[in-house]
Amino acid sequence: VMLITRPPFRPAAMVFGALLAGCQVNEEQALAGPDAAGEAFPVLQAVAEAAPVPSPNDAADDAVVLVSQRGDAAFIAATDKQFGLLVYDLEGRQLAALGSGRLNNVDAISVGEDEYLLAASNRTTTAIELFSALIRDGRITVRAEGAVGLAVLEPYGLCMANLDGDLSVFVGNRSGRIEEWRIDDEGFGTPGRVIVLPSRTEGCVVDAEGNRLFVGEEDVGIWSINLETLDPVLVDQVGEGRLIADVEGLDIYDNRYLVASSQGSNSFAVYRLPGVDPVGVFRIGPNDELGIDGVSETDGVAVSAASVTGYPQGILVVQDGYNVDPDENQNFKIVDWREVASLLDLR
Repeated sequence: VMLITRPPFRPAAMVFGALLAGCQVNEEQALAGPDAAGEAFPVLQAVAEAAPVPSPNDAADDAVVLVSQRGDAAFIAATDKQFGLLVYDLEGRQLAALGSGRLNNVDAISVGEDEYLLAASNRTTTAIELFSALIRDGRITVRAEGAVGLAVLEPYGLCMANLDGDLSVFVGNRSGRIEEWRIDDEGFGTPGRVIVLPSRTEGCVVDAEGNRLFVGEEDVGIWSINLETLDPVLVDQVGEGRLIADVEGLDIYDNRYLVASSQGSNSFAVYRLPGVDPVGVFRIGPNDELGIDGVSETDGVAVSAASVTGYPQGILVVQDGYNVDPDENQNFKIVDWREVASLLDLR
């Protein structure tokens, strides 16, 4: 077990994040504020959005992108944390809904040609919920495949990866405990490494090439944890210009860029790998031409570098905490990665 101590307290950032979380600002106000350094954010637009989740209030949370090997079909699996798992196409149409309980975070890994294993943190059953997804002839079939029971209370953040031939799922709870579970071919789980952070974590993503786990400690920042030694490094901290609590979703684009959602500033930070060098921060504003509102109070983020029809460099999918145009339940916005690359001059 690796216990990681808390970095220095940052009162200004903490107070600012608490004020944003405690008041019901409208989206126009939320997207008008400056970053932590007082500068204006660069803004891009979503080009599509998913149908609203079925549950009201704080419901939509996390997503993962599933793409066929030929790139001729792509889908989004996402969580409604009052209901279960939802499946959408890239035009935002809901294709399936699996009522599995209060699923929070979801991730997926390829286990065969156009086959995926999905894992989601289930707060109803205190388990890692497993699903299979099969893409055939432009369609997707998703079904429940069982669960791995957990000792941790209320599983929260989750991510998965292939590490040295083993399928690992990392799942955290609200107290900062992160457990690794190795999943075998039959869907049985064996406990592995344990990491303990001082406070609540949520977003995480495995950098398999770098053999490290990135974890967002919501009120603190982003940790990089060496998966051989479990040595931690705080690679960015709340209040230093890019992140305002809560630090929420994390994902990696093409092994080259780490993307994080900074919920308290309604923005997204991008870092170049392997050095975790800050590249830039942006917001997603309204696309009036397409009638898509902006993005605020984001929880989960997902990226895919796979080339699919209409998106030759892949997509970014983000949860929208206030779906205001029209005023509907929360949903997920889809951004063409080319817009991110152009805005931040990514090479």
